[in-house]
Amino acid sequence: MGWKRGDVIMKSEPYAHVLAHKYRLERCSYCMQRQATIKKCSGCSVLRYCGRDCQRQDWSVHKVECRCLQQVTPNTPTDSVLLLLRLVIKYVQGNHIKTVDTDPGLRTFEELMSHSEEIKKDAVRCDIFSQMCFTLSKLSGTHLPLPDTSKLLDIFGKMVINTFTIADQELQDIGSGIYLSPACLDHRCTANAVVTFRGKTLFVRAVEDIPGADLSTVQESVFLTYVDQLAPSWERQEQLRQQYYFVCQCDRCQDSSLDKAMTAGNSADQSDPDCQEKADDDVAVAAAIKTCQTVTDKVDRLKKTSDSSDEVLALCRDCLSKVRPRLSPSNVHLLRVLDRGFDAAIGCSLWEEALDYGLQTLQPYRHLLPPFSPSRGLQLLRVGKLLLWLDRLPEAFAHLAQVEQIIAVTYGTDSELFTQLRELQAQVTHGQ
Repeated sequence: MGWKRGDVIMKSEPYAHVLAHKYRLERCSYCMQRQATIKKCSGCSVLRYCGRDCQRQDWSVHKVECRCLQQVTPNTPTDSVLLLLRLVIKYVQGNHIKTVDTDPGLRTFEELMSHSEEIKKDAVRCDIFSQMCFTLSKLSGTHLPLPDTSKLLDIFGKMVINTFTIADQELQDIGSGIYLSPACLDHRCTANAVVTFRGKTLFVRAVEDIPGADLSTVQESVFLTYVDQLAPSWERQEQLRQQYYFVCQCDRCQDSSLDKAMTAGNSADQSDPDCQEKADDDVAVAAAIKTCQTVTDKVDRLKKTSDSSDEVLALCRDCLSKVRPRLSPSNVHLLRVLDRGFDAAIGCSLWEEALDYGLQTLQPYRHLLPPFSPSRGLQLLRVGKLLLWLDRLPEAFAHLAQVEQIIAVTYGTDSELFTQLRELQAQVTHGQ
């Protein structure tokens, strides 16, 4: 049996999910699709639906959630509290011991790992849990009988360990959800499968041929990456330790050459590791990396509070002028600034500048990311679009041709993204 590259290994609907707060005015809270018209729930005025069918599908949980939300009006709980509330409602309804019809049925929520003992020793997570319990008590009122603290911790642990971030076709995070069967798949930094979404529907697709495997042995044969592959091994391992309580020792984590490339500088003299010039250069590289980290942190905080592309672009320009002479083009800290500058320049309609930033990322992406990384495919697609808009048709044709197989494998030829690619290719062909 087994799966060929591009095959769908499993398809799953969520056990519980929430749409991110910032998208509630433009996407349906149930199907998560962007809609021209959505109507708010007349009871809570928090969730919005694209039609009666989606509202009806969500009603088994929302009929309780709605009354809880009315308890705290006009305040709105955070996305994570809403997801925990939904999980508690489903527990009270007895759904935790049931499989989901539109899921392969490999797990129930009750069977997921919670790591509750590790959480008890984690001061940060204990504090978060305490705050969420306080909010839950305000939400529940007389409408929802809360389980005892031990069971709440178990539900909380299963949520923080097993939640998938739901992304749109441009890899923008639009929500979060618990998917029962996909949650059983283990991690490797170099995975043989990837997760992509269509609305709230999750697809696990093979990015390598996986021989002799079927759903009964999927946990031993299919691996996903839980963290950003465009990060040095120590960053990935720290994230895995903090989020999932384990440390990865896969082949990618043992590849020191990748770590060196991801943190490299433009060294003046690498021939003598003891020379003063080399030591001075190492200090300068470390300072440049620190500058990049400071700017990316500031940009990410800015993006949460405003849509000021002009301000973000100014920060990125200033940072790049300082660090480019010191850092290798493959340095991930430089790439992170370039990526943010790329987005900001597009936001400012500065197409030439955006293209310059995007083109600088492509070779490092090719070197540092696996061949069928969705991130690499999307970056190629965005650069191809810019080349098309700027009437650089031969270059646009070449870049869009490179992305075709990546999208076919990771999203499928029947996806909206593949259709969009075909339309862009037709525009290029017509223009030439």
